[in-house]
Amino acid sequence: MKTFAIGCILIALQTFSLNAQELNKVYFEEKVGVDILIDRCDRAGLEGPEFGDYFVKEYEAYEFDQNITDKLSKKIEEISIKIVLGTWCHDSKMQVPRFFKILDQIEFDDSKLNVICVDRAKKTHAFSIEDLEVNYVPTFIFYKDGEEIGRIIESPEITLEEDFLNILK
Repeated sequence: MKTFAIGCILIALQTFSLNAQELNKVYFEEKVGVDILIDRCDRAGLEGPEFGDYFVKEYEAYEFDQNITDKLSKKIEEISIKIVLGTWCHDSKMQVPRFFKILDQIEFDDSKLNVICVDRAKKTHAFSIEDLEVNYVPTFIFYKDGEEIGRIIESPEITLEEDFLNILK
């Protein structure tokens, strides 16, 4: 019985360790000669020491339209979002922190947000995202009831918050 309990504890610790390793992995991208984030990521990874300077700068500088974010906050209950980005990409460095500021303003539920970092070939290393058909980053993919309802690709057509609202209409 004691051996079984110890075995269960070891399996749980190993599972925890594997899950922790899957988030915010840093990879050296030889083509550009810099470290990038790869695979699943979260805000802590984007704000971390390797990439945080651009995140904080763009987040703090972005001025969103309050009227639009007020409308957005009333329409987000059934929405989930997937962000595919490259930490090496200029557009990602600019648009992703701004998008996070909007999400904070509308009090978006982080559990409905999936952030995926890709290399310069727009691929992940631990799993495939080919079914997402991402050709440019960042790509913000919006879902309602599990079905894709729209995307913002690379840069917004108007503003991030207005494009977001137009997708939800």
